[in-house]
Amino acid sequence: MEENRQNKNSGCVRHVKISADKLMPLLCSLLQEGREVSLTVTGYSMQPFFRHGRDSVLISPPNVAPVRGDIVLLRDVSGRYLLHRVLDTAEGIIYTCGDGNIRPDPPMPASGLCGIVRKAKRKGKVITEKSLFWRIFGRVWGGHPFARRPFLRIYRLAAFSLDKIRRRYTDYDEYDG
Repeated sequence: MEENRQNKNSGCVRHVKISADKLMPLLCSLLQEGREVSLTVTGYSMQPFFRHGRDSVLISPPNVAPVRGDIVLLRDVSGRYLLHRVLDTAEGIIYTCGDGNIRPDPPMPASGLCGIVRKAKRKGKVITEKSLFWRIFGRVWGGHPFARRPFLRIYRLAAFSLDKIRRRYTDYDEYDG
């Protein structure tokens, strides 16, 4: 566990890094108590909508059944916790897929649902599930998982190229001559 603390004079904010294996059961128990929890997105399965380490989500208790386009936190049958978009629901079953994944996840029991994302901080701006961007992205991207392949290929190629350029200029900045 890694911990960062602010100076006593600068406030009482404390950032703690905890492994997902220890954190997720605690978050799910808080959600079961009716509390909302905030979580920094880790992993790449929700790119391009959420970026690893940059964006965060506010997860609410699942007071209503999730619908197509919702982003949910759930535990699959193997015990892994996933933050993925709902493709469809049936009686007691939730079908999901990460925005950055080409193939959908296996069907998951609704009993594994921990919470539903209602707000997010993306690129430093707060957006809600009711925002136009969120709704369009959820409908278009979430509704057509097989159309993702060419778009993801272009996105990943562009992201790789930009990272390569950034690294090149960062390396030159560090050069003393």
